[in-house]
Amino acid sequence: MKVDQALTLMEEFGIKPDVVTFSTIMNAWSSAGLIYNCEEIFNDMVKASIEPDIHAYSILAKGYARSGQSQKAEALLTSMSKYGVQPNVVIFTTIISGWCAEGNMDRAIRLYEKMHIVGISPNLKTYETLIWGYGEAKLPWKAEELLNTMEERGVVPETSTVQLVADAWRSIGSFKEANRILSGSEEECELDKQFDSDKISVQSLERIYTKQKFGASPSNLLQIPDVVAPHSERTTNGNIRSQMVVQVSDNMRNITTSMFFIRTTNSYGVKAHIVSKQQIQNQVVRPFLDCCGVVSILC
Repeated sequence: MKVDQALTLMEEFGIKPDVVTFSTIMNAWSSAGLIYNCEEIFNDMVKASIEPDIHAYSILAKGYARSGQSQKAEALLTSMSKYGVQPNVVIFTTIISGWCAEGNMDRAIRLYEKMHIVGISPNLKTYETLIWGYGEAKLPWKAEELLNTMEERGVVPETSTVQLVADAWRSIGSFKEANRILSGSEEECELDKQFDSDKISVQSLERIYTKQKFGASPSNLLQIPDVVAPHSERTTNGNIRSQMVVQVSDNMRNITTSMFFIRTTNSYGVKAHIVSKQQIQNQVVRPFLDCCGVVSILC
């Protein structure tokens, strides 16, 4: 069934086509690579006094870009203003991809700069499209410059982004530079993993502390002493035990709860310990626990 017949049938059933209807048909023609048909449906929509939206313009721009008509795609940015339609990052990136596919990186970068002028921030897809374009144009140093630019602008590159830069270097036979890019990415990933691991350990310690704090009676809430000097000792099994030397103040007559910070190479543990009145009076602090060898923090 032809498109015009389908539209006629809709009208017979009292269904008035809208911008979504026309956009759906346009997308079908565009995906099939028939840009002329897509363009015809767009014109029919305008003739029917149905104003196109940003989605309809993006579909038409995609069709032009795929068919190597990037000049027509970019001209849509001007015609959009007639209907008060504001361009977005999607349609800009679509048109940029057309220029990159045609090997015209000057026009692609010019459009990228125009985005900043009109206040539209490029996203990850925009940068990856440009990096791919520089790779196709055998300009890997330009691709690497963009990698640095996007990081400066707060756009986090993904593994695919770094791979595109490495592929750009390979395109001119520079495998050493490609390996340099990939090695640098792997090192950053290891640092990120280490940071995440440390962050999880600290968060676990805070949760344990909060749980014990709110589970204790008001008289047993943890209070940090005046002087705490950390030491560390490595055990035979490779774990690190943290020791704390505590300066006991003169005014310590009440029995309170102590907290032990037990640090291993991977995690932290916390355990409450009751200090006897006799120990406090004699100002005796047992330096080690049988299980972990950690000095008590007297409160």
